[in-house]
Amino acid sequence: MSPAPPDPDLDDLAAAFELIALPYNDQRALLPPDGYGDDGVMRECVEGLRDAMARMPDLLRRGGIGALAAADALACHLRMESLVRDAERATPRAFAAHADWQQVRALAATVAAAVRAGPT
Repeated sequence: MSPAPPDPDLDDLAAAFELIALPYNDQRALLPPDGYGDDGVMRECVEGLRDAMARMPDLLRRGGIGALAAADALACHLRMESLVRDAERATPRAFAAHADWQQVRALAATVAAAVRAGPT
């Protein structure tokens, strides 16, 4: 029996969390300059995750992601959204080093690994 073909939505979701999980300097090195300077790094990470999370309901319906991984993904996404709305946390400097963003990075790493491991 051959393995299931790759799921582009699942790959996008994992890649979005993998990007969020990286240290800021690694994110900055990976993302192309966009004319926004440091603000562009946070913007790209946040928008990439928002786009990937928009496909979460379909992934759940077709069994592409397990319930626990989906719950952790949602928790990470909601935490990120709360930080983006906090004027003190939504700065490039805070995004790079604040403990709240480091917690988001740690959770994102856990989610990325769970998504890559497949549904359980």
